[in-house]
Amino acid sequence: MNIKHLLAFLLLSIAPLHAADISKYNVVWDSPSKDSLDSMPLSGRLGAGANVWVEAGSIWIYPSHNGAYDEVGRLLKLGCIRVTPVDFKLGEAGFRQELVLANGSIKIEQGDFKASLWFAGETLVLESSSGKPLAYDVAYGTWRDRKRDGILVDVFSGPRQSFTQDQVHPSKEVFVWFHRNADYPVDLAEKAKKQGISPELVRDLTTARENLVIAVRLGGKLDADPQQWEAEAKALLDPTALQAAKADEAKRWQTRVAQSHSRVPCERHRELARKGNALCAADAG
Repeated sequence: MNIKHLLAFLLLSIAPLHAADISKYNVVWDSPSKDSLDSMPLSGRLGAGANVWVEAGSIWIYPSHNGAYDEVGRLLKLGCIRVTPVDFKLGEAGFRQELVLANGSIKIEQGDFKASLWFAGETLVLESSSGKPLAYDVAYGTWRDRKRDGILVDVFSGPRQSFTQDQVHPSKEVFVWFHRNADYPVDLAEKAKKQGISPELVRDLTTARENLVIAVRLGGKLDADPQQWEAEAKALLDPTALQAAKADEAKRWQTRVAQSHSRVPCERHRELARKGNALCAADAG
């Protein structure tokens, strides 16, 4: 019996590349990581991404987004997600973790346990299967669980800063984390004026970021309802929706791979490329 588990949470070559050709370049690990420095990258769309690694029997995820600016324009880290299979320890004999370049996913395998992490747009999906039913312990951590003062942002210099509180709403089925800038209004135009800067130059901060909501679901929208994110995440777990998203992502990655190489039409040009000589524009495909 194959039990499936789902959790919804982002080359240059001298010959045409196909999925079968680039598989030999996949990054493969046969042992777990010591910490986050030994993580693999995942890429989503519109700035969404994550770092993934296995440590102490758990799958660890650092989600990120390059639009996650807080009320004063600082790019925030989005916390950490830990997914632990209950009564099954990852990282023992037969462990394998692979970064699949053909579709941008990460595969984790050990015995009959198989997991895959990939992005459906801005939403990180974790799929898994095993020979017997497995429960998961899912935990989320953020150091902004309360207002923090005196934080040294630059380890080399600069004044210490304050960070406002995030919101975490757990329930029996889901949890929603978000940081809503409107909860902590800042008059950046007035601050700029005191520094001799025209308020028009900070319009993007005062009109857009003050309404920005940053959510762990990585799909936060201006003035969105947290219940909407929960509904969207659950909708993605529908098998039809999941397969459609996976096919869409595979198509996108295949397009990127096809655009990321140069065609070398003949053996003479291949030899020049191997020696490091540049090809003329007319020669490159």
